[in-house]
Amino acid sequence: MVYMQGFGLILCVISVSLEIPCCLGAFAKVNVATIWRTATYGAIRTSPAFFKGTVIVGSDDGVLYGMSDMKGYKLWQFKAEGKIASGPTVIDGIAFIGTDAKYLYAIDAATGIMRWSWQAPDKIHSSPVAATGVVIFGCDDNFLYGFELRTGQRRWAFSTGGDIDSTAAVERDVAYVGSADGHLYSVFALTGILNWKVRLGDMITSSPNLVNKVLYVGTSLKDGGKVYAINPDNGNVHWFFRTEGWVTGKPAVENGAVFVGDHSKAVYCLYADNGQQRWRFQTQGIIESSPVVDQGVVYVGSYDSTLYALDALTGDLKWSFKAKGSIHSTPALAHDLVYFGSWDNYMYAIKPHTWRRESDEL
Repeated sequence: MVYMQGFGLILCVISVSLEIPCCLGAFAKVNVATIWRTATYGAIRTSPAFFKGTVIVGSDDGVLYGMSDMKGYKLWQFKAEGKIASGPTVIDGIAFIGTDAKYLYAIDAATGIMRWSWQAPDKIHSSPVAATGVVIFGCDDNFLYGFELRTGQRRWAFSTGGDIDSTAAVERDVAYVGSADGHLYSVFALTGILNWKVRLGDMITSSPNLVNKVLYVGTSLKDGGKVYAINPDNGNVHWFFRTEGWVTGKPAVENGAVFVGDHSKAVYCLYADNGQQRWRFQTQGIIESSPVVDQGVVYVGSYDSTLYALDALTGDLKWSFKAKGSIHSTPALAHDLVYFGSWDNYMYAIKPHTWRRESDEL
C-alpha cells in the first residue's frame, strides 16, 4: 500500500538448485559451488568486510577472523570481549567492531593486532562508519558517538530517546541514523550537533541508505512496517510504502528500484520514484539480511537458512543455496564469489555457474 580454530574447510561442494527454461528447446541449469566454508565456534550474524585479499568477519564466539578471501584459511584472529554484534567496517586499514560486552575495537586489518579499544556504557550493534577523521557508531545507551579514528579519543556524543542499532549513512560530513525511539536523525558528523529529526515509526533499527540525494530507510510498527523515501536536506517525506512485517535491514537501491526484506518473510521491489510495488517474493523465514544487488541479481539471506538470488527486474528465483542455519548476515560480493555467514557457525564463499543444454523436446 503506497502513500505519497580447528576449523573445517570444504572445497568445491556442488549444489544444483534448479533448472530454468530460457528459450524454446533449451534449459539453463544453475550449479552453486561451495568454493570454501570455514567453521567458527559461534553463529555468524554479522556481514563480512574485505581488505587486501582478506575477508574479515566476526562470530558469536567473540573472535574476529581474517580469512583468505580465495581459500578460506585463517590469516589471523583477534579475541574480543563478548559476542561480536556489529559487522566489521574497514577504514584506512583499520577494522572497527562492536560487541555485546560493551566494547568498541579498532583492529589492524592486515595483522589482527588491536590499535585501540573503548569500553562503552552498553552493547554496540551498530556498525561503525567514517566521516572526515571520525568514526561514528550507535550504542544501546541511546547515544550516537563520534571518535577520533586514529587515537580513539571521544569527540562528541549525541543523545536520542532509544537504542541505536542502526548503522549511520554519512555524506558530506552529515550522518543519518535511526533510533528505537522511532526517529530518523540528521547529525553533523564533525560536531555531533543535530541538523534535523523526523518521527517515522515505533522503532527504527534499519540502516538508512543515501542514494541520488534521497534517504531510504525501513521502520517497525506494532502492525507491520514501512519503507520511506526522505529528503536528506530537511527530513521531508517523499513517499512511504507499508509492509506486512518489520523492516530491519538496509534498503538496497539500484537502477531506479528499492529492494528490502521484512519480518513477514518477503522481499519487496519498489519503484524508487514513487514507492509503488514492482514485485514481491516470498521466502519461508524472517528476513533481517540486507539485500545486495549486482548485475541484475538481488542476493538476500533468510531465517529459513537459504540464500536467494532473484532477478532484479521480475523477482523470479534464479538460484538458491541452503545452509544449515539461519542467514542474518548480509551477503558481500567479490571475485565473482558470494560471501556470507550463517547461524550454523560457518563462513561461506560460493559461486553460481550457469550452463545451457538443449531440450529433448524440439
